[in-house]
Amino acid sequence: MLFDLPLLIVIVFLLATSAVACYATKGSGTTFRAYAVGNRAFSTANLVATILATYYGGATLMSYVTQFSGGLFWVSWRIFGVVAAFFTLSWLGMHMSKFIYHISMPETIGRVYGRYPRMITALLSLCYSTVVIAMQIRIMCRGISICIDSASPLSITLLATFVLVTYALFGGIRAVVLTDMWQLITFSAVIGLFAWFMFKKTDASFGETIAFAATQKKFGLGHLFLYNRKSVAILRYLATMVNCIEPAYIQNVYMASSPSQAKKMFLYAGIAGFVIMVCFSLVGLFVFAWVPQNLSGMEIWHYIIAHTSPWLKGIICTCLLAVTMSTADSRLHICSVMISYDILPVRFRKKNLLHTIIG
Repeated sequence: MLFDLPLLIVIVFLLATSAVACYATKGSGTTFRAYAVGNRAFSTANLVATILATYYGGATLMSYVTQFSGGLFWVSWRIFGVVAAFFTLSWLGMHMSKFIYHISMPETIGRVYGRYPRMITALLSLCYSTVVIAMQIRIMCRGISICIDSASPLSITLLATFVLVTYALFGGIRAVVLTDMWQLITFSAVIGLFAWFMFKKTDASFGETIAFAATQKKFGLGHLFLYNRKSVAILRYLATMVNCIEPAYIQNVYMASSPSQAKKMFLYAGIAGFVIMVCFSLVGLFVFAWVPQNLSGMEIWHYIIAHTSPWLKGIICTCLLAVTMSTADSRLHICSVMISYDILPVRFRKKNLLHTIIG
């Protein structure tokens, strides 16, 4: 048949995303400030949605489901990580009243430390975000190739990439925020359905599934700090408190109407992120209880796809598209802001200054 069910579900999702993007682009504004951070009129719910959509990328879905077998440390580290990171940002946002009218994090760095730290921050952040975007596209293509057989995975990936690049570059932050809300709603609902389907596959009660995991050595309390690698485990836990202090998340502070809203949006994002990570953990738990123990990595995903219905394939593929596109568009937007506001103007300002001195 020309269209199988998973492909049809994916096409409907992309069309819906395009419709939301077209609506958002019409009211994106004409000034660069409106393009970069909006008019400081976003609701707290809007900002929470774009924070979470940026945080949860394709690797969260593809790797966390298979990493659950790693034991209690990996589960607790991922759940603790989202809460610690956003609570730290909540405290930081409350203390950024002097910088809340800035447009980018490199600008704030430049105001405090000078031109060269601003350039270095922008260049390093640009490189990091470029790698993240490339990873999302790679994960998208790999996931589509597993779920859909009737069409070229590369073609679908190129279409999804074209859609996100178009609205991220031309629609500005309003298009990114509204599409992020749609994508967050989609993958939040889909991950719940995914967890339910995996639970049904176990053919056991929830209590029996928990009891099965508890019998595994890696889920003993001693593995909470990796036994003989306690210092490594503690450093990993501490690192989660600062790993989100970077332009893609600090950008949301400049979009807030006040430091109070910045504090609230990260606080709510931490609470909502905790719930989402619990849902991901449930998926991992049910997969761990169902899939043969001798499988690992992508073998687990191949097993899941081989033993599920077309509906579930479409659900998984849609969830993957939602998390990858929502992360990539936010990163792409911050890259465009840093290039046009922090790198090129600062670079050419120095060049023009030298010409003035020579002249």
